[in-house]
Amino acid sequence: MKAFKRIFQKTPGEAGGVQIVETETTKEAKLGIEPIHIKSMNLESSEDLKKVGDELRAGNIMILNITSFMSRDVEGLKQAIAQLKGMCYAIGGDIGRLGDSWIVATPKYVTIQFREQGTGSVT
Repeated sequence: MKAFKRIFQKTPGEAGGVQIVETETTKEAKLGIEPIHIKSMNLESSEDLKKVGDELRAGNIMILNITSFMSRDVEGLKQAIAQLKGMCYAIGGDIGRLGDSWIVATPKYVTIQFREQGTGSVT
């Protein structure tokens, strides 16, 4: 019981039960540095590419589940991936496969290190 009291009792610097701590994120926000978010979404059709492109241009990493698109329209998926490759190339980003049904697309300044076939090392 005493342990809980020590954990939950107020300390100096608390406001309304919430302790105010300056973190790296708040320091970066003061410096004008935007954080990079990793976002996940289902790629259902080619119409979803606009949202993916907007997120990449905003500097976010996108992890895309292509399972439903792949089961419905393989040719449409190939075209969408070609468009996504072009989009990544245009903004200086990168694109790669994470297994059979996931794709990762990165913005500028974020690269993917691909593993060599047949080895455990990353290149």
